[in-house]
Amino acid sequence: MSLSSSRTQLSPAKVTRSHASKVARIAKKIVELVERADGPVPLNKIDEQVQDFRAHCGPNWSYSIPHNTGEAVIWNGMTKPGAEALRYVLEKRQVALQFVNVFPYVFENVRLLDPAWQPVVLLPKRAANFDGPLWPFRVPPALAPQMALRVAGDDRYRVLTPKRVGFTADRFYGF
Repeated sequence: MSLSSSRTQLSPAKVTRSHASKVARIAKKIVELVERADGPVPLNKIDEQVQDFRAHCGPNWSYSIPHNTGEAVIWNGMTKPGAEALRYVLEKRQVALQFVNVFPYVFENVRLLDPAWQPVVLLPKRAANFDGPLWPFRVPPALAPQMALRVAGDDRYRVLTPKRVGFTADRFYGF
């Protein structure tokens, strides 16, 4: 009688289910972190605090957004499920995005060496004062009327009334 050892291999359906559940778990953790912070969360905090978001080695992914000069990278060095989770929480409007200058990242001692980097932070969705075609976002209240005029004829944008959060990154606004 002989025993053969065989490796257990996952079927494509199981791999897909496993990947989808990992994306869902990461997305849930991102939202929980942002809600718990009750204010701006730089993406390096998600790197540090959400398991499987950051790619420690091997292939890594970037998340880019359309920008008036082409594409801007908002974060890189993620796992594939991490990048998909970030896209998911933005597109499903579970968090809001705020463009910032580099100072929130300088304070965190973070340097992203991509020349196309556009720093952003995530906020609880209730902090958003605009809903755009891609995600909810926030601009400083002093600039909101100007932004409202800019997007007035575009039905893809909607002005929102932001609700109270602990704090925002309004003083670090940058685009």
